[in-house]
Amino acid sequence: MKRRAFLYGAGAATVAAWQTWPTRSGTAAPVTTDEIGDQVQMLPRGQLPEFARTGKIQRLYRYAVEHGDEPR
Repeated sequence: MKRRAFLYGAGAATVAAWQTWPTRSGTAAPVTTDEIGDQVQMLPRGQLPEFARTGKIQRLYRYAVEHGDEPR
């Protein structure tokens, strides 16, 4: 019985991950909210999330992408 439950759980997790992953055509996944209240959206490289459409937030996201490897 434990093996069957594990396989069902693994299958459900795979389907859930597949549903949230962006497609190869470059479309964005839907915006979700994680357990601490942050908005999350999986995107192809170079695109901004739907919730980052204002000028100030766009500049912050671009800065973070360009300087993400710099030490603090």
